[in-house]
Amino acid sequence: MKFGIFADTHDHLANIRLAVDRFNDARCDYVIFAGDLVPTFAKAQVPHDCQFWGQRG
Repeated sequence: MKFGIFADTHDHLANIRLAVDRFNDARCDYVIFAGDLVPTFAKAQVPHDCQFWGQRG
């Protein structure tokens, strides 16, 4: 079971995409995002092949 954890992206899309690519490459089963995911365009970047838990704002 693999977990990916990240936080404080402040909607910097390049960094969000980099993290998501790494989670996908590692085949994470779960991703936990600890905050500051604000606009909906940033939410679209999260991994789709795993369980995702996140905190807005």
